[in-house]
Amino acid sequence: MSGARTTAPGDAAGVGARTTPGLELRLERGGVHVRLAAPATAAGLTAEGLDLEVTDAVMPFDVGAGPGQFQNRLCELRHLAVRLEPELVEGAAARLDPAPLGVAGLEVALREGFLEVAGRLAAGPAFALRLGLLPGHERGVAVVPYAPRLFGPGHLPAAALPHLAARALAGLGLPADPLPLLLRRLLVARGWKLPRDGAVRLAHASVDPAGVRLAWSRDAAGPAGAPADPDLLAALEGARAFAGAEALLARGDLAGARDAFLAAPAAAAHP
Repeated sequence: MSGARTTAPGDAAGVGARTTPGLELRLERGGVHVRLAAPATAAGLTAEGLDLEVTDAVMPFDVGAGPGQFQNRLCELRHLAVRLEPELVEGAAARLDPAPLGVAGLEVALREGFLEVAGRLAAGPAFALRLGLLPGHERGVAVVPYAPRLFGPGHLPAAALPHLAARALAGLGLPADPLPLLLRRLLVARGWKLPRDGAVRLAHASVDPAGVRLAWSRDAAGPAGAPADPDLLAALEGARAFAGAEALLARGDLAGARDAFLAAPAAAAHP
């Protein structure tokens, strides 16, 4: 945006100048912000929103020089929203080697609200389960396997499938807090200094056929509420109620897990 004007401190709309491709300079409420002008995609990652506050900007300055004049400043991250494109998710799934887990023909599809995993047990039936996203500790994202189904008799119970999925996910080496990695890809790779990010929290995590969406914000309201998917909610409650039995399942002690499930006080309240 050329021919920018400096707005008054109380002007909520703000206008800016843009010289760095994809970024624009915004002057709002007496503050200087660098924001994403339009969504930008590279290597399967789409940046849908970005707000960096230049906390040490001193007025007046050359507005016409655009946001590039601040790329070596230590800015404050206020907001970041990204979308992992389907090809990026599918590529990650393709790196998995399910054979050591006794699984073959693994496929992942993005559905409304979850990722659907389909495959076949080695010398056994086909199966399916879902992967849901939940906020982790403050900024992280937890991937939760749930709603397992077996389409025929096999050597494993359906309840063991989420634990196989968890082991497979661990093999991907997904970071507990992906924000620093995303900032390096989106900003440092473009010559920008890594911003301070200690004040932001995970504000959104969702899945739909267009990709996996994640957003962090300084204005995040706090811990997220219960998941909307009743199957995911039931899985979380069941994991807490049957923690001992689930631990036995994770270790492969099927007989011990069966006995623990039947003996648990919560057995009558859960299917």
